[in-house]
Amino acid sequence: MHAHEARQSTQANGLYLQAARQGAVNLTTIDYHEADVDIQRILDSATGTFYDVFAQRSTPFVDLVKQTQSKAVGTVAESGLESVTGDEAKAIVAVKVITSNAAAA
Repeated sequence: MHAHEARQSTQANGLYLQAARQGAVNLTTIDYHEADVDIQRILDSATGTFYDVFAQRSTPFVDLVKQTQSKAVGTVAESGLESVTGDEAKAIVAVKVITSNAAAA
């Protein structure tokens, strides 16, 4: 039984980490060609106060991204779980972001 529980725990931890990594990439990858889709992807995975604030500010943000022809691509450099409690996890994700816009590469 212990091996089964350990395997389940390892699988759950992998899923938590995968979700954290994808969330970080989603937050840091926005292309002016697809800004509406990129912002909707962020909102689709957001909750709580972050969702409320980001939803309120998303239209002017999309407008700015399109106006400046901004592009940002995030890639995960490192990640790890800080803690797991029940069905919640806290993760730390380090992201490298390469940005450019019409004014400067």
